[in-house]
Amino acid sequence: MSTNYYLKPNKATANTEEGLHLGLSAAGIFMFRAYPRRGVISLKALEAYLRKDGGTIVNEYGENSSLEEFMTFVADRRDPNNAQYRNSPTVDSTIGIREGMRFKDPSGYLFFNYEFS
Repeated sequence: MSTNYYLKPNKATANTEEGLHLGLSAAGIFMFRAYPRRGVISLKALEAYLRKDGGTIVNEYGENSSLEEFMTFVADRRDPNNAQYRNSPTVDSTIGIREGMRFKDPSGYLFFNYEFS
């Protein structure tokens, strides 16, 4: 079973921002959606963004998660040895990230610079 996760904006930005697709949990791994223009290209950067935004993390079934619950959940869901993604480059800067690119952050978490579900 796979589950998509989203960030619903806080009330202060709800009129100016849409929610963000955070990623997908499937087959024991979490695949993150990258947002280079927002600086979100690693799990560490995503956590900082989520702390700053203050929105609500919700899955596709309408279940809310606190930031701490979400971070604990995704912490054990990386598989850098997954054959399908083993050759993805490791990226630690927004320089060189192009649309449609798949990469790993320095901790081995998978990020996709395109929409997926």
